[in-house]
Amino acid sequence: MKKKGVLLVVCLVIVGALAVNPTLASQVGQIFQDVSASIGSLFGKPVADTEGLLDVQLCYFKADEDKGALVEIAANDPSQLMIPAAYRDDYGWETVPVRLNGEVYPLFDREKVSGVVDKFVSVRNAGEETAYFRVAFAIEKTDVVQRLMHFTFSGDTEAFEISGWKDVKIDGRDYQMIVYSYKEALEKGQVSPPMLLQAVMQKEATSQDLAGLRSDFLQVKVMSIQADVFKEEQVIDGEKVQVQLSAMEALDMAVPIRSDFNPF
Repeated sequence: MKKKGVLLVVCLVIVGALAVNPTLASQVGQIFQDVSASIGSLFGKPVADTEGLLDVQLCYFKADEDKGALVEIAANDPSQLMIPAAYRDDYGWETVPVRLNGEVYPLFDREKVSGVVDKFVSVRNAGEETAYFRVAFAIEKTDVVQRLMHFTFSGDTEAFEISGWKDVKIDGRDYQMIVYSYKEALEKGQVSPPMLLQAVMQKEATSQDLAGLRSDFLQVKVMSIQADVFKEEQVIDGEKVQVQLSAMEALDMAVPIRSDFNPF
């Protein structure tokens, strides 16, 4: 019987330009580990999903604070245009708790600052296979970004295991990276809680600053694996059975976050 390959998919999104590249099949071997040593007798080597069975996609939302809801928007929604904000000089970029869809998020105070861009980034399972996933966010460490840009991220540790910030290189340029690992299985049609929430640019930004802001100053990479193949053999009541691995067990096996981890 032919071994079934472990379906893997990588999707790179340049959030600054909101342009989505197709599945980067060529990077499967660079990012994902060969898990056949661990689940080997059952499955073959990791393979890129060429049939769209494992299809996770980034989706975007903005806050309707009056209705206490998140509203889905297109990647090229006009509200995503970033311009210098307006606020009083004594505004300290503090956040306030805002309840949306029954959950509380730390958001910039819209009563004190205008020009905030909602970039609520979630993952949707648009495929047929149940998925486990990790998402890496990378923010460029240029003077313009570090001096003038502010971001809010979710601190939802019930839904995600969240790494600390780490310095990485992308195409020879300096970035800071944070990784969100979803602790549950994302079923067909489901949408994960958001991770990145908002971005805002200080009012001091000049035309020269904007000209120096590259479109890929904020990058996101989704790494997902086919969940239901990650099982281990256990003996229960004297019988050998296949037991499903948890999301974190499977992700740590297939996409381990080591000291040199850099999926970009």
